[in-house]
Amino acid sequence: MVFKKEGYEITFASPTGGPIPIDCNSLRDPFFTQESKEFLHDADAMDMFMHTLKISEVATSGYFDALYLPWGSGCCADFINNVDVKSAIESTHGAGKVVAIVCHGPIALAECFKPDGTTPFVQGMTVTGFSNAEEEMVGGTSKVPFLIE
Repeated sequence: MVFKKEGYEITFASPTGGPIPIDCNSLRDPFFTQESKEFLHDADAMDMFMHTLKISEVATSGYFDALYLPWGSGCCADFINNVDVKSAIESTHGAGKVVAIVCHGPIALAECFKPDGTTPFVQGMTVTGFSNAEEEMVGGTSKVPFLIE
């Protein structure tokens, strides 16, 4: 909703395309924010959310100025061992474009490399993400494949 209000053209993509499942915890406080409620009541937003393109179809097209990977524990399953997500991150960044990832999303960076193919993607960068303490507070420590901190 923030991007939409700022006038950005938005395309929704997901690893497999199609509808994105909603974690029931996202519909509870403190995560169910005013922006979340606006999103669920926005017909255009929900249409994009339910009819996403495959990330492999859009990530390397060169059409997009930025790649934004959102938060949620689902990232810990959907972004791991996913060559399309890895390729989207590496090709977007390699083209000099913005890659923005929040919360659990940085888990995808663990498998990414710089253009030389051997240097870890995050080497020399400052990266933030969901901390071990935060994971423990929400009871997710045993539910994720590894802690991203």
